[in-house]
Amino acid sequence: MTNIEKIGKIEVIALFITIGCNNIIINLPSILLDFTGTGSWLNIIYITILVLIFTLLICKFFKPFVDCDILDVSEYLGKNFLKVIIGVLYIILFVMLPAIYLRYFSHNLQMIYYNDIPLAFIMLFLLVPAIIASKHGLRAISGANLIFIPIVSVGIFTLFFFAAKDFAWENLFPIFGYGVKETFLTHITNVFGFTVLAYLFFIKPFLKSEDNFKTISIVTVVLHGIFLLVSIISLLMTFSFIPQIENNLALHLLTRLIDFGKFLQRVDAIFVFIWILSIVSFLSFNLFLAANIVKKLCNLSSSHCIVYPISALVFSLAISFKDISIIKNFFKYGYKFYSIFLIFIISFIVMLLGYLKKKKQGGYV
Repeated sequence: MTNIEKIGKIEVIALFITIGCNNIIINLPSILLDFTGTGSWLNIIYITILVLIFTLLICKFFKPFVDCDILDVSEYLGKNFLKVIIGVLYIILFVMLPAIYLRYFSHNLQMIYYNDIPLAFIMLFLLVPAIIASKHGLRAISGANLIFIPIVSVGIFTLFFFAAKDFAWENLFPIFGYGVKETFLTHITNVFGFTVLAYLFFIKPFLKSEDNFKTISIVTVVLHGIFLLVSIISLLMTFSFIPQIENNLALHLLTRLIDFGKFLQRVDAIFVFIWILSIVSFLSFNLFLAANIVKKLCNLSSSHCIVYPISALVFSLAISFKDISIIKNFFKYGYKFYSIFLIFIISFIVMLLGYLKKKKQGGYV
């Protein structure tokens, strides 16, 4: 690949923190709670360990492939045919995920603040800035993201801190939730909460120093696990009936618990504004990656024009969902199994076989 923008370790980690923050904003923790109940906090610790082992293996498989992403490995392994298949599968992922997030967040914005504004307008309000940012490239996205992601992260943990006064520790029990089998075996599928791994498969060529890839990967998984663990424990100990928050932004409900007396009112509006910045950053990063994959598959000189059709696909898919319950079910079942199949099975096999072929042909150890 030529003319590739390079960004530093801190910028990359900040982008991945954005993905973790958006998972919390869009209620991923409450979905995990729905699957494993009070055992969710143990489940997420267990899942984080498994994902960390998986990530270390991926880093090992990637090591002989200098400045390569999974598309380059696929081409090395199965020529252009396999490269196109993997590319199309990931384009679907990077279109489907932002469409779900865009629709879900826009619905909640409309429900909370903008009842009289058409949903399509709210979605465009979020999508258009993301399109502009993605057209300016990864440096622009990562640079802007680096400015406000500390505010987003601190804001989320601030909510959990203020919610602590309402914590009911007995809500953490029974610690195995629906049972030991469900916590550690049946719902091992909760690894889909670590979709951030999908982005690791494509970030290596953009690194100023690819020696940082392993460090970035480990830090990303650990931070992602911490974000999910803290949010799950906070929701468990704050709300006695978790299913009631699935159709609403759980973090917005937490803002209702913050009380500054008469000194500061409408604290929720401040947090929502911060979350809007986070969502826009997330959307722009996904649009950039999807457009870059198309550019690579079609051997184009630039991905700028590709951003528009990709954005149109995201918007069309987002607005095609009839209501919020369909989005929730699609995310919990359709997207869940698709991401597991692609990230943890297909991609793992491709990386493993590519590594073995490289080792056999090049004598790499």
